[in-house]
Amino acid sequence: VLDLATVSGMDLGKASDFVTDGLTALGMEAGQAAEMVDMLAAASTSSNTTVDQMQKAFSNCAPVAGTLGINMRDLSIALGLMADKGVKGAKAGTALKNLMANLSDPTEEQLAYIRKFNLEGAQQAIVEGHLVDGLKQMQQALSGLEPKQKNAIITTIAGKEALSGIAALLNTTES
Repeated sequence: VLDLATVSGMDLGKASDFVTDGLTALGMEAGQAAEMVDMLAAASTSSNTTVDQMQKAFSNCAPVAGTLGINMRDLSIALGLMADKGVKGAKAGTALKNLMANLSDPTEEQLAYIRKFNLEGAQQAIVEGHLVDGLKQMQQALSGLEPKQKNAIITTIAGKEALSGIAALLNTTES
């Protein structure tokens, strides 16, 4: 935790809160704190984000991710990719939270879109804890659609607040 505080410029109390909150939300053990800190540092140095922005994103999405068994690695990858596209902090966390929550318990309209656009595999992967795999499946299922149609699908499934973040993820060319 001291390393995280030093690298990020956070005060030690805030860094400690971030790590303990993240560990708890994701169902990780205290012995995994170093692993979590390493992933946060890697995500913030390899993408266009800061540890403080990652903390804001995590505070919004980690509790829902934890209930689905989504791991720190997948969350860090998704948040880093969104940051590289300009969607950072709380906005990125809210986008992921909304997508995960809506795929976990979709409305009839959302379920109709999931079926119509062959997103059942992506839905299943994400709700079973495989965020990156599910996002890749979503990306593949929606490839070839016009941007306007893709945006309408994302908005219906994840909500308007999530559109920019989820569109950023699905429009990335990184694997």
